[in-house]
Amino acid sequence: MVSRLNYATKPSQEDKLENVLGSVKGIDLNPLAVLTARINYFINISDLLEDNLDIEIPIYLGDSSYVPSEYILDCVQCLKYTINTLKGPLEIIIPKSCVSDSSLFSKTMSNIEYHIKALDVDAVYESLINLCDDEDKTEEVKSSILTLSEKFIELENQEWNGIWARIVTNFLTTANIGQFDLIVGNPPWIDWKNLPAGYRSRIKELCLERHLFSGDGVTGGINLNICALISNVAAENWLAQEGILSFLMPHNLIFQQTYEGFREFWTSKGNLYLQELFDWGKSGHPFKPVTINFSTYVYSRKFVDYETGVPVHCINKKKGSPPLSAYAQETSYENVAISFDVNSKLAGTIHTLNNIFSYAEDEEQLQKYKAIVGVSSYKGREGVEFFPQELFLLDYIKTTSGKLEFTNYQGGTRSKHKIVKQNVLLEKEFVHPLVKGVDIEPFSVKQTSYYVPFPYEEGSRKALPPSELTKRSPLLAKYFLKNKKTLEQQTDYNDKIIGEKNISAFYSLARVGAYTYGSHFVCFRDNTKWQAAVISELETPWGEMKRPLFQNHAVSISQREDGTFISLAEAHFICAILNAPSVKSYMENSSDSRSFKIRPPVNIPQYDENDPVHAKLSELSKDAHALKGEDKPIDNVLLEIDTLVTNGL
Repeated sequence: MVSRLNYATKPSQEDKLENVLGSVKGIDLNPLAVLTARINYFINISDLLEDNLDIEIPIYLGDSSYVPSEYILDCVQCLKYTINTLKGPLEIIIPKSCVSDSSLFSKTMSNIEYHIKALDVDAVYESLINLCDDEDKTEEVKSSILTLSEKFIELENQEWNGIWARIVTNFLTTANIGQFDLIVGNPPWIDWKNLPAGYRSRIKELCLERHLFSGDGVTGGINLNICALISNVAAENWLAQEGILSFLMPHNLIFQQTYEGFREFWTSKGNLYLQELFDWGKSGHPFKPVTINFSTYVYSRKFVDYETGVPVHCINKKKGSPPLSAYAQETSYENVAISFDVNSKLAGTIHTLNNIFSYAEDEEQLQKYKAIVGVSSYKGREGVEFFPQELFLLDYIKTTSGKLEFTNYQGGTRSKHKIVKQNVLLEKEFVHPLVKGVDIEPFSVKQTSYYVPFPYEEGSRKALPPSELTKRSPLLAKYFLKNKKTLEQQTDYNDKIIGEKNISAFYSLARVGAYTYGSHFVCFRDNTKWQAAVISELETPWGEMKRPLFQNHAVSISQREDGTFISLAEAHFICAILNAPSVKSYMENSSDSRSFKIRPPVNIPQYDENDPVHAKLSELSKDAHALKGEDKPIDNVLLEIDTLVTNGL
């Protein structure tokens, strides 16, 4: 950017330099990033500099998510900011007139460093008060500036060097750097839950004020990525009315419920609208080792009707092209463009209840999605948290004297729990087949590989207490007691899910409810691939028919909204809708593939056996399951299902 402005037509070197310094400014919270940017800036303007020329490179150390706020002190317009230090908070209240001339303010604050080192509080005070307009020098303002001056000296006395004046300069200057036609950046991608607690508390009110939370605590409405706040603050404070903001941010911001508020992109000067999106998800991970999918979001205040779609440019790395590391020294995309294909799509909002975007090939496909979106009468349930897997997942070996012999699962080098491989002998009563997410295919569930102990009475959310389990299944009780220390290491998060009133034993499991005990289930994956199947009891290798249990990434539907269990015909009706090609396309193009909604935003009315369309869909699902069982194609069945589903239910 600096280089381009450098070559812009200006009558003199001096005018070029003034144009660059006034037009290109930057902010970063990382001191090393600020230093690096300043060096690069200096290199790019070096040919415009003359000897003994006094300039300030306008790259500032500052927090783009938390800028100085306006504050009225004794009827004087001020800036207020708090910098947290290891010696306590440094609160700054200073008239806006002090920073109105950013160059003068910067030079004055640099000179103040010498006064601080000399422990001369009067000189610090005089330097600061002289920056203020005369009418702003009220008694309360003078007192505030004196307090700040004394704080600088106090920090110096505690052997914290005088650089604090320079830090304050940077943070306050961010409130007065001007309005810009173009703001570009790559803000940090840090989830709310990973932010320091104190920082979360400081910015929470700002997030609420800017309507950034979705408000849905159950689905993560109180979660957020800090980049969403930074983009909003940047637009509010520094974007000109006709300006454009372009940020690199995680791709899931357009899909996830938690960013419902962010996608509205409210500012006091009017909402911003997504103008176009550059999707780098298949570009070869330019930021390795970071593998989070990301996009370039381009916003302005120009209105866009999201229902008709926003242009999307998918940048896909060509097979056989050089690794991206081969282009590490390139500074122009034009020089690496040969390694990429660019495919065009649309992203639009089609659901009346949210503003989640969906990808589509064209506007016609967007409109087709409208025929299938809606509210599901059935709620999916996440599978049981069988952790640690190395204790709960068991591989069947044989039956010996009426007892079942297993070996325990081994998680490999990345496993959190290192539990030695061992033979495990158990009674039959509490052992069930396990369905994992990867086992689920369209209209089919693979032969289960693992079995799990499930020490629960039929219909109960509470595990059998050790005293009862010892009587009914002594081998299982002994197995749990042998591994009690490991089982007790499960997180507080699991305890919160289980609920205090339902924790009856150290081997209690999370996500067990009435829904666990149905007779028929529709199961589907909650990530990667959208596909569903119907499953009832499974025959075990020892000859019993047992209800399957589902692990956490295998979602299941077993109940109606009133809590009654679904019938087999009803399960097939639901399954047919979920597997309809248009529904599959919609779900995979409206979600981050790492996380599908467990209550699909698809129109699934409650099953009516007297409705001929409902009954037909149920029969088609049964046909598809039968064909899959015989390893025959189901294309014609899928086509018929899709026609029924897209014509409206």
